[in-house]
Amino acid sequence: MDNKVRKYKLKPWVRILILLIFLFNVVFSAILIHHGRNPNQVPKVDYTYRIDEKLGYSVALKNNDFYEEDVLGEGKQYATELIDHIDINFNYNYQGSKMTTNKIAYEINGTIIGEYENKDNGNSELWKKNYVFVEKTNDERESATFNVNKSLKLDYAKYSKIVEDFKYKFKIPIDAYLDIVLKVYYDVTLEDKSIVTATDSMELKIPLARTTITIEKKIDDKRVVDLKNAPVEKDERMIKHGIFINLISIAFFLLLSPFVFISNKTYYEKTLERILKNYSEIIAEVDSAPSENDLEIIDVKNFEDMVDIEEEIKSPILYYKVEEGSEALFTIVNDNYMYRYILKK
Repeated sequence: MDNKVRKYKLKPWVRILILLIFLFNVVFSAILIHHGRNPNQVPKVDYTYRIDEKLGYSVALKNNDFYEEDVLGEGKQYATELIDHIDINFNYNYQGSKMTTNKIAYEINGTIIGEYENKDNGNSELWKKNYVFVEKTNDERESATFNVNKSLKLDYAKYSKIVEDFKYKFKIPIDAYLDIVLKVYYDVTLEDKSIVTATDSMELKIPLARTTITIEKKIDDKRVVDLKNAPVEKDERMIKHGIFINLISIAFFLLLSPFVFISNKTYYEKTLERILKNYSEIIAEVDSAPSENDLEIIDVKNFEDMVDIEEEIKSPILYYKVEEGSEALFTIVNDNYMYRYILKK
């Protein structure tokens, strides 16, 4: 039987490899099961949209002897007596990552706001007057993008005169400006029927009834928005994969365990090692076999009986390697007797 067992012994590095593979699979499957039950991963991006807002204007001048240009660009100081009109352009662009259903509405309104300087609280609104430059317009389309591009030709003198008339009639030194606003309303319906709803605006602030003016504009910076799917409560597929890997690993390990944990040592080697370890104090190893001449040989059945004899006659047990790895001889010589125990493979 011992020879049969030795035939299937595995080399130490093969055993270590099997153990490492088993441990890796157990840990990996445990991680899968844990993440499947606690899927606190970062939600994946499902839809992305980008919004660009551009608001531009230029000031067209009346015929005059002072400027070589007929039109002045943005960011300057303008003499109001020379302004013929102001060209304004609103450009709103929505770019989505997928085809969607878009309900869009937009309008351009203006408001003259007159402010009076209050010594205690600074400027406060005294009067305002509303105007509609572009009526509210609705649109619906299937697309990934939509764009609102609208231009106005503003008669600056017309709105400035309205303020001058107010100041003249009521003798109130108000500070006034025209606030022109494009508003864009949209409902974007995604594939999962969820809806992105928002209102965006761009604004131009033009002072009125002054000798010189600077124009202010207010727009949002370019922005990109990511809409993400919320993580599910459990990932059943990941849990099943983890359990399957764990069960297969355990099954294979149980099949291989007799070969992984079997000792490379034979019965002879293990018995000899135990004897030398446990009884080293009463055993003396010799280089030659004790002479049996004129001695009566008494064969002892097991080593424990040899220990009992040693304790009784107080004579050491002599150990001699008859054949390395296969036969050992233990003897006790006393008077005309030789007590002998032979350990064989």
